[in-house]
Amino acid sequence: MDPSFAMPIFLDAHHGTELPLDVVRAFLRAARSGATDDFGVTALDLYCGDDGRVFCVMSAPTEAAIRERHAAHGVICRRVRRVPSSAAAAQDLSAEEKAVVRQMIVDEPEWSSLRGSESSGGLRQVG
Repeated sequence: MDPSFAMPIFLDAHHGTELPLDVVRAFLRAARSGATDDFGVTALDLYCGDDGRVFCVMSAPTEAAIRERHAAHGVICRRVRRVPSSAAAAQDLSAEEKAVVRQMIVDEPEWSSLRGSESSGGLRQVG
């Protein structure tokens, strides 16, 4: 891949109960190492909501690459959104990018609220 290519950043959402612990651990190891997988995807960060949602932040050439990576790991990929960014993705998200990601997560409707129950809506950065 051309190093001058600005790799897009994506945010995806999962039900935490659908993510095997070994997949979460592998994602966190990949995020710490900055490794890029066979699909061109680089894990950047992970957030967990109090309502059981898990959000993965990754750089990838396309949304399709994100979905292919998930399928290869046997993980359901419910929603993928591109993160608005003015720079190429680096191994670490900038403070501005983290703020954008957090706002995107806050703006995402809580799955529990879609079912009619309430949640505190807390969010923890894991990676």
